[in-house]
Amino acid sequence: MLMSEEIHPLVAFQVSDAQRILDGIKAEVQLCLQNAGYLRDRLSDAGITCRLNDLSSTVVLERPVSPELVQRWQLDLFLGIGLT
Repeated sequence: MLMSEEIHPLVAFQVSDAQRILDGIKAEVQLCLQNAGYLRDRLSDAGITCRLNDLSSTVVLERPVSPELVQRWQLDLFLGIGLT
């Protein structure tokens, strides 16, 4: 059985470990959102109409005409629109 003086450092370690995990997830989410914004901007610069919600990493664009483009970028097609 653990003594009370042994429990405190264990709890502190678990809390700091959980915080590192959350910080890593937060950084990964931020990177995904930045990448989605970058994709939206590049598609818009290329003249492709697309949309991106503020808190989403899904870029919605018009259905591409080229089947090669759909296959190359593995786009999901839904109701005439392409999702990346």
